[in-house]
Amino acid sequence: MPRIGVWTAQILALLCIALSLLSIIVNSLPGLALLIRFRHQAQRDLLKELGHDRLQAALLRPYRQSALEQAAQALQDKQEQVGSRIGAIIGSHEQLALFSIAGFALAVWEKLSDQGSALNQLFQFSLPFSHWNGRDLLMLALAGVAGMLLGGVLLKAVLHRRAYQLALLRQAIADKTRHRDARRRRFGLRG
Repeated sequence: MPRIGVWTAQILALLCIALSLLSIIVNSLPGLALLIRFRHQAQRDLLKELGHDRLQAALLRPYRQSALEQAAQALQDKQEQVGSRIGAIIGSHEQLALFSIAGFALAVWEKLSDQGSALNQLFQFSLPFSHWNGRDLLMLALAGVAGMLLGGVLLKAVLHRRAYQLALLRQAIADKTRHRDARRRRFGLRG
């Protein structure tokens, strides 16, 4: 091959590599801009959320401080009750994880195993004077565990909502206290 052909091939290869690199850089610029703006956007969203929370707390300011403190204490008590209910219904997170893993493992084992397996033979019994068999009872037990899981998730949602309400009440109490202290300092009142 003549030397000019080798140089032409090398120049074309370098040009293709350079164009590919330029293409990668140009295609990644929108993503890079998004990454750079993400922090600014997250900060702006946080400031909006804080402004909304301040507005909601300001709506609570007309109420007496004792009423706000009483409502905050009642919400805190309700939160503790719901939290203890979650523990009483479904137990600890580890116990819940074990129940769910066992249930899913049994369901998968039943689907994947043949009809003559030991697990399937274990659940082949039927209750006397009833149409229930072992497999039905297993499915009912799994449905009960799934119901407890769903109930726990719903109670957690209630806890999160009450935590938000409690935070708003505490912010309103702090604003009211700060406003009262500033008014006392301005007019020179003590106590």
